[in-house]
Amino acid sequence: MTTLRVPPPVDFYNRLQPAFGDANVAAYVSQQIQLRDPFSRFGPRVFGKFTDFIDDVENTGFTALNDGSSGSNAFVDAAGGVYNIVTAAADNDYQAIGTDNEPFLFAANKPLWAECFIRHTQGNTSLDAAFWFGLTNTTTTGGLQANAAGPLASYDGALWWKNEDGDTLNFENSNATTQDTESSIVDWPDATWVRLGLYFDGTPTTSRITPYYNVSGDPWGAWVQGPQTTITLSGLDEMHLVLGVKAGPGGGAETLQADWLGCWQVR
Repeated sequence: MTTLRVPPPVDFYNRLQPAFGDANVAAYVSQQIQLRDPFSRFGPRVFGKFTDFIDDVENTGFTALNDGSSGSNAFVDAAGGVYNIVTAAADNDYQAIGTDNEPFLFAANKPLWAECFIRHTQGNTSLDAAFWFGLTNTTTTGGLQANAAGPLASYDGALWWKNEDGDTLNFENSNATTQDTESSIVDWPDATWVRLGLYFDGTPTTSRITPYYNVSGDPWGAWVQGPQTTITLSGLDEMHLVLGVKAGPGGGAETLQADWLGCWQVR
């Protein structure tokens, strides 16, 4: 693992010039590297979905994903907006939010960046909860299986997640049932704000998807690069952006706090 001093990676930006077809993109690239803000200031060159959790989430392009008897999500009185995603006090109860539609697709020459800034404080049973963030075309049970089985057995996308009764973060990408999984990338720091990201590089035919994390509690601290994964583009479907939490076998209600959530991709 490599600590990035000027995150995100320069490779991320090197691929933007051919994707944009603009010889002048280098000037924008240098600004973005300094801002540590990958895509959100490229204007109409990219499309994306971002929420700072200052508006009614379910009326701003996101759908609640649950079994109909979960906890009640709620805003927190916090500057900048913080949203609590809440389960019921029942084993395997899940609560997630996902974009209403599927606007993102892993495709050739279409680099993508997704990230969130989240915090989870364990409920009444240590390490019980599972939670996840990323992209998926299938939102069955929010995108994560019951118990400690991890992401769905078949989906198109890429996800960060923590298993119930686990204390590490994992990452995988998936083209249907073909999955490239990296386990125990970093310890999860309880009750600490964590920034998670993933970068799809858009290489034709077989692309790389790289996870990034910052578990320092400082949102503007250096990214750390996780292990690269590869994905075959043929046959992939469009995807939702998702974020969710699931209660574990102890049956305690769990709350995942979210400060922001977003995904951007070259048009």
